[in-house]
Amino acid sequence: MQIVWSPRAQRRLREYAQNLAEYDYPQTAVAWLNKVRSDTALLADHPRAGRESPEFIGKRPTVHDIAIGNYRLFYRIKREYVEIISIHNCRQKITSLRSL
Repeated sequence: MQIVWSPRAQRRLREYAQNLAEYDYPQTAVAWLNKVRSDTALLADHPRAGRESPEFIGKRPTVHDIAIGNYRLFYRIKREYVEIISIHNCRQKITSLRSL
């Protein structure tokens, strides 16, 4: 399956990477981005590797997530691709699809 990043997910990824580079070390941001990319690439072959997000169980469309360090990557499984819909720090409360 193909991996497709939503504009929101791309924006959040950039923001988190910039914050890591700015407030930590640039090498940390690069390592984190590489980890996100490698973990996301696994979804192409194993889209159900992530759990169904507890915040959205029983709701449609089904939202899955995987943990990547202190972040959660949210995605949906479509017929022909996996859509990355957002990424959030684990400390952020998720209350609805709109909050993604």
